Amino acid sequence: MPKLSDLTPKLAQASGLSEGSVTVYARTAREHNLINQGGRGRGGAEIGVDDCVNLLLAVAGADPVRNVPIVVPVLRAMTPVEDASLGKAALPPGFDTQEFQDLFGSLFATKRPLAEILAGLIDAARRGALQNWLEASPDRYVHLHIVRPFPDAWLEIGLMKGRFPHPVRQFGFELRADKPIAKRAPRPKGPAAKTLTITGHDLFTVARITHQSFRALGELLRRT
Repeated sequence: MPKLSDLTPKLAQASGLSEGSVTVYARTAREHNLINQGGRGRGGAEIGVDDCVNLLLAVAGADPVRNVPIVVPVLRAMTPVEDASLGKAALPPGFDTQEFQDLFGSLFATKRPLAEILAGLIDAARRGALQNWLEASPDRYVHLHIVRPFPDAWLEIGLMKGRFPHPVRQFGFELRADKPIAKRAPRPKGPAAKTLTITGHDLFTVARITHQSFRALGELLRRT
C-alpha cells in the first residue's frame, strides 16, 4: 500500500495543482485525523482508499486550507439526489449497457454518502473497470463538482461534445440532518459551524474533479 508521500505527488499531477499545495492540504488533513496518523518516513503508516477520498475532498472543497476539518466531514456525509429529468430520460447508445449498470448502478442504488461513492469510483479505477468503460469511447466522462465556500456538490456522468460536457446522469448531493457528518472528525460546533452557511453573496467558485484523478488514485492503490 502507498504512503502519504506517494499520494501527494500523484494527486498533484492529476489535478494540476502544485505538489506543495497538495502537501499542505495533506498535512492539515492528517493533523485533524482525516488521514492515517501512523509513523512518518519510510516506516510511515500506509494509506488506503478512505484517505484518498479525504484528501481529494480537502483539496477540492476547502478554501482556505484551515477549513479542511470543517468541510471534509460535511462533504463526506452528503447523499445524492438524482436530477428528476435526467433520471427519467432514456440512456443513449453506449450507456444502456450492463457494463454501465455494473459500474454505476450499485453506487447509486441507495443513497450512499458521497464518501462511499467516491471510494467506489476509486476502487473501480483500481480494478480497471472505470478505465475500460472510459476507453470504450473517448467522449465519456465522470466529473465531480464541488462549490466553495457553501459547500455544495454534484456528480455528472456523460459525453463531451466538443469542449462542452453533456450529462447523461446527474446527481446533486445534500446533507441529511439525520446522518452523522463524520466517521473520524467531530461535528463542528460554535463559530466554526457558522462558516458552513454563507448567505447574501453571489461570488463562489466551482472545483471540478475529473475521472483523471479517480484513475490516478486507483492506479496508485493497484501498483503499491
